[in-house]
Formats: sequence, C-alpha cells, structure tokens
Amino acid sequence: QLALIVNKGGAKNTDIFIRTGRITPELEKKLDKKYTERAWFIVPMENGTMHITDLFKSRITGLLGLTVSAPIRRKDAIVGVLRLDCKFEDLVQTIRTRIAPETANR
Repeated sequence: QLALIVNKGGAKNTDIFIRTGRITPELEKKLDKKYTERAWFIVPMENGTMHITDLFKSRITGLLGLTVSAPIRRKDAIVGVLRLDCKFEDLVQTIRTRIAPETANR
C-alpha cells in the first residue's frame, strides 16, 4: 500500500511509493510527517528490530492496514528505517491462499 525510507533523523530519503507509483503531492499532504514520533520509526531506531504496528485506518485509502518497519544498517550503524504499509485485506487473502489454503473460499 505504501513504501517509504527515512534517515535516522526522520527525514524521508526517497519519494513515497504506493501501488500505482509515486504518491502525488495532494495525497502526501494527508500523511503525518512527524515520523520520529511514530512507533514504526522509534522501535527500529532504538531496538534495532523489526516492528509491526496495530491495525489503523489509512489516511489515503480509508482501508484497514498495518505497518511493518525495519532498521536500515550500514556496517554496524542504523542509518534509517524502511516502512511498508500493508492492506489488512491483502494480508488475510495471502494467509488464506498460501498459508492456509483450506480457508481460501470462506
């Protein structure tokens, strides 16, 4: 649903990408830019571990989703965070078809 890389200071290092390509400036305005205050940023920076958020309603699509984030390392130092937002519906479908195919038609 969304992909973003931010540096250790919380500034984005790339354009923000969604399924259709680069996010438009109009859609980007809907996003909260206080990245350093968000768990998806804080946990990987402080603990050096991957983090999965609780479910949330996307400001862009209005759909349920969750964020998976992980530290980006250069040698032994954390230099930033990769954020991937996933549609909850897509995750459920993946589980049904790949992990538990017997539930795919439910």
